[in-house]
Amino acid sequence: MIMHSPQSSPFRFAVLLGCLALLILTPAPSRAGSAQGKKRNRKGSFFLSWGYNRSGYSSSDIHFTGPDYDFTLHDISAVDRPTPLSAEIYLNPSQLSIPQYVGRVGYFFNERTSISLVFSHLKYIAVQNQRTRISGRIGAEGSEDFAGEYENTPITMEESFLRFEHTNGLNYLSLELERLFPLWLNSGRSIGLFATVGGGGGVVVPVSDVTLFNTRRINQAHLAGYGFSSNLGLRLEFLDRLFLQGYGSGGYMNLPSILTRSGGGSDRASQYLFFREGAVVMGVRLFRLH
Repeated sequence: MIMHSPQSSPFRFAVLLGCLALLILTPAPSRAGSAQGKKRNRKGSFFLSWGYNRSGYSSSDIHFTGPDYDFTLHDISAVDRPTPLSAEIYLNPSQLSIPQYVGRVGYFFNERTSISLVFSHLKYIAVQNQRTRISGRIGAEGSEDFAGEYENTPITMEESFLRFEHTNGLNYLSLELERLFPLWLNSGRSIGLFATVGGGGGVVVPVSDVTLFNTRRINQAHLAGYGFSSNLGLRLEFLDRLFLQGYGSGGYMNLPSILTRSGGGSDRASQYLFFREGAVVMGVRLFRLH
């Protein structure tokens, strides 16, 4: 499968993650007075955060296989699907999982460095009716309407041919390291501003909605592949417990086993892509182990 990105991009991204990990784990130089004054007694404490995100995606090739078809669509464009801003959705505890969201539970193993489990509920929608190209084969048993041999042949992605979405969603579960860098602390030590740098990796478990050859095939959650990501952000801490954080992240996902039919079978799709995410979250430090 080919995507119009340099073949070394995944390698360069892995190197970037390695550099970020070294930055996160390297102890900060001791600064008499100022650094000590910025400590906020985080070591040994747990925290939770919750917020909402927007995402964007590179174009990617998507390869489909089944009992009587094996073809690739080239350079597919995709977008996210944010839920319109509404108090009935965003401020209703029973509706919290409907929008694109991100949740995190973490632990500070030293004053500035934390490890956390992060669940990013992204949504991915291949743009409908886009003009693309197809290579491969579709047999008559797969689809009488689209049966044929194709070699980089132009085609329009009409719904009678394909609708391809990870709308429930493109779920990314990752383990991340994050380090705080103090920028400012008010004289009463009740408010602090920090830069954040983080990175990690994990698994991608999409729940997809696929209409292929005019047959809708909503499927169940399935471990489809893995991803890596890194992030930069700003974190405002106040009252020594609460924080507001905004960050932007970028990453890579490789999905070799996307279900395209409920109940399994041999029907699969595969793709790899680069993604970006912007998020705003609220959080709270809960308790300390010691």
